[in-house]
Amino acid sequence: MNNTKTFKSAYLPLFERVCVFMGSGWRINKLHQDEEHLIKLMNPTLKNYSIVCRKEKDRIMIYGSVDYYHYHYRYGKLAKYSVSLTRNASAIAKDIKQKIIITAVGEISKANEYHQKEKEKKEQKRILKGMLAQQVKLDSYHNAITGIVASSGIRGRVKEGYDGYNLKLYKLTTEQLVKIVGFVSTL
Repeated sequence: MNNTKTFKSAYLPLFERVCVFMGSGWRINKLHQDEEHLIKLMNPTLKNYSIVCRKEKDRIMIYGSVDYYHYHYRYGKLAKYSVSLTRNASAIAKDIKQKIIITAVGEISKANEYHQKEKEKKEQKRILKGMLAQQVKLDSYHNAITGIVASSGIRGRVKEGYDGYNLKLYKLTTEQLVKIVGFVSTL
């Protein structure tokens, strides 16, 4: 029988007291019961932001970040610091407020902005596909916004690059190529 305590069983009482010192709304996130190597702290006023505590090399590492699973946002800054295993709850709570919570609102705001821009991009692509579908048949195309198939047999793909949209066409006859280049010259 293994008598070694897990991080969670050994430090849960400490972090329950940390939550009390942190103030109103702070609690242990109970959704991650099976993760015995860490303890997550949360507060409803900092929606989708977590503080993760774990033991690393005889120290308690404390990380604060926007929850990736909610935003699919991987560009936020990870706030982190370490404390001694013997640090008291009041001191840990004070450190969390000064070193992690101070940046949390800004990081949540950046993640919300990113999430909104992603929704707008997705809607813009949906509208673009709708407009293209009025002209040609759309087809799925790997790593592109869409593939296109014209009634003339011309096929192609539409991609988005850093400098705008890219259109690549296939199966052009000489006459079709000249007509397309002529049309492009009038734009």
